[in-house]
Amino acid sequence: MAAIFKSWIEPIKDQHIVAVSGGDQFRPTASPGGTDSSAFSWIGLNGIGFQQDGLEYGTRTHHSNSDTYDRVQKADVMQSSMIEAWFAYNAATREEMLPRIPTRAPDPDAW
Repeated sequence: MAAIFKSWIEPIKDQHIVAVSGGDQFRPTASPGGTDSSAFSWIGLNGIGFQQDGLEYGTRTHHSNSDTYDRVQKADVMQSSMIEAWFAYNAATREEMLPRIPTRAPDPDAW
């Protein structure tokens, strides 16, 4: 999928998209958690996550009662929403379905 994503990035590279991670092998995660998209990839759906610059990510305000909407950077939200909309559009209008992440066999002892 990295090659597909790189081709989608090419027309909008002026938006400062710098990388596609994961290489050409996307695998389901061992367990959900860590990021919102991992719950999808854990069950074999394409849980694709977008990573952004870590502006204030590691500060004392992140995930605290001081982490409020007034700290959101308007330009970052505008840029991110455009990029995600572009990816959604390309996925929806693609002639073929995106390759699927292989689904793990259910573990009967997991429940």
